[in-house]
Amino acid sequence: HLASTRLTTKQQARAHMARGAALNLLGRPKDAVTDMAAAERLNPQDVDILSEYAEVLWGSGDFQGALKKIDTARALGQASSAVEMDLLNRQGMNLFSLRRFKEAMPAFLEVAKNGTGEQKWFSLAWHNLASRIDGQAPLDPAEQFGLRADDQGFSHQVVRYLSGKLSESELLERAKSDDRSVAISRKCEADFFIAMQALIDG
Repeated sequence: HLASTRLTTKQQARAHMARGAALNLLGRPKDAVTDMAAAERLNPQDVDILSEYAEVLWGSGDFQGALKKIDTARALGQASSAVEMDLLNRQGMNLFSLRRFKEAMPAFLEVAKNGTGEQKWFSLAWHNLASRIDGQAPLDPAEQFGLRADDQGFSHQVVRYLSGKLSESELLERAKSDDRSVAISRKCEADFFIAMQALIDG
């Protein structure tokens, strides 16, 4: 398919991006990076490719490389509002992974203010975790952003936990779901934030 002469250069780039994203989900980051690099060579001006490339690099542990792709994508000034929020969130995640917590907080805060749905809560959870590590008080979701505790998704429960409004046992209880895959994902997320909270508390 990728070798098809019927594909334009931009279509080939998108095909490499799609395969790279799939390989990344399959736990083959090295192969994913190869495809993403090919996609970028074919169309270096595609912000979606650069954003997905950053995601793959983050997953493979190349946080500095991911930040470079994010900076390049944002400098192009062509990202839609949704992609810009994805780029900012990924910027925050990579800075957090590099233990540059104070630098990560503004990126997460921007998404918490201007993102949509679960993305707001996810970014606020990471912002508040970075805040706690940096010795600052977490932001209150209702007071700062008008976010309601009955909004959809699980990340808002994490925010409540980090704000001291839920206990560890209550967070784990809310992680339960009749859908096994959802329950596993939520349990992993809960366990991570509980462990980070324990490290902060000493």
